[in-house]
Amino acid sequence: MSLQDVIGLGDEARMNTPGIAEGNWQWRATDKQLEESALRLANLAKKSDRFVSKTQLGQAGDMLDSE
Repeated sequence: MSLQDVIGLGDEARMNTPGIAEGNWQWRATDKQLEESALRLANLAKKSDRFVSKTQLGQAGDMLDSE
């Protein structure tokens, strides 16, 4: 699933248009869009019992913080 779909955007956030060489890959998500989506996705994961905390991740969670 693309980030544009997660955020709920339409054609204005299209990443590329097949067959057109210019103007592709210009859309960028904003910090606010990412924060809102992250909270919504975390809540969905919790409600569906699929949420994994950094504590549960253990060493893998530590590696994520260092990247």
